Amino acid sequence: MVICPVCGEENPERARFCLACGAPLEGREESSGEERRLVTVVFCELVGLGETGTDPEELKRSLDPYHALVRQQVTNYGGTVDKFMGATALSVFGAPVAHEDDPERALRVTLNVRDAVHQLAESTRTCASRSASASTPVRRSSVGRASARRSARR
Repeated sequence: MVICPVCGEENPERARFCLACGAPLEGREESSGEERRLVTVVFCELVGLGETGTDPEELKRSLDPYHALVRQQVTNYGGTVDKFMGATALSVFGAPVAHEDDPERALRVTLNVRDAVHQLAESTRTCASRSASASTPVRRSSVGRASARRSARR
C-alpha cells in the first residue's frame, strides 16, 4: 500500500494518484517516464478551392501559398505544424515547447489565417476557411530521450 502525502489515504501499489483526493503519489510520475502537459491542437481547412477532377499539380500549386501562410503563422506564434493533409493543416501548441498562453496563441493563428483566406476569397471568389481548436491534457512519453542523450554525448 502507498500512503498519500496529502490526505493520508491508503492506495494500491499500482495507483499513481490518490484515490481519495487525486494528489500525485510520491515518485509515481517520475518512474513512469512520462509527463503530462496541456496542448492546444488547431485544425485549419481551406474549403471550396478545387472541384472534382482538378489536376493534382494545379491543386498543389494552389495549396502551396496556403500551406506557407499557415506554417508562417503557426511558427510566428510558437506552435508546430504537425502535418498538412491536402487543404487541412494540423498544428500543435504546447509541445514540444510550452507557453502559458498557448491557447490564446492558437486562437490568434486561427483568426489570422481566417482573415488572410478571407482576403484571398474576395479576390478570387473561390475559397473560404474553417478552423477549430481544442486544448486537452496529454501524456508525453520520455521513451527514447535517454538514448538520444547518450547518442549526443558520443
